[in-house]
Amino acid sequence: MKEGDFISRLWKVFIDDSADEKREQFVVAGSLFGAKAAWNRFNKEWRKALHANPSIRYFHGKELRRLDGEFLQFRDPLAWPKPTGSDAANAKRDSLRKIIEESEGLAAFGTGILVSEYKRVRASHPRGKTFLAEDPFEYVLQQLVHEVAKTIADLDKKASVAFISDDSSKAAVYSKVYSEWKERNPITAESMLDIAHLDDKKIYGLQAADM
Repeated sequence: MKEGDFISRLWKVFIDDSADEKREQFVVAGSLFGAKAAWNRFNKEWRKALHANPSIRYFHGKELRRLDGEFLQFRDPLAWPKPTGSDAANAKRDSLRKIIEESEGLAAFGTGILVSEYKRVRASHPRGKTFLAEDPFEYVLQQLVHEVAKTIADLDKKASVAFISDDSSKAAVYSKVYSEWKERNPITAESMLDIAHLDDKKIYGLQAADM
């Protein structure tokens, strides 16, 4: 395959996770994926939306909820007297969300479970501990990788697929689950590159997956 052919058939999957504070109620994993050309278009529009007044350098959902980091500006009582700061912060989020909703060629997939039900099934089913990971997050991540990889393979049988997560404390778990899934699914894994862990303050696809 020529280098140009490889780039044009490259699909990127940006993934992120969430849970309740103590990870005792629910865990979810979400993704946005598409071919390289779709991501190129998306990146241009996302950059414009970030820089539009009031400008932020990146999007983090936690910073929006707390009004800190890039969203700290909305606490300024002179520029944003209450409740206009919160309204403006939410409007900024909505302008970014619109970029995702209107992007051509990108798709979303997410999966989640109730932790108590997962533990009940794992403990009660005779083969539960054989097929279900002790950590519920590992299970939802396995399901996400499986469904997204299968979907892309159905859409483009010659695709090369790159999974990307943020470079967080859970990066090692992502790598473990991803490599184990590839070992169990060698045919599909032929099209899958190694998982990458990148800075979500710089990578727009990770910011979108966070949202």
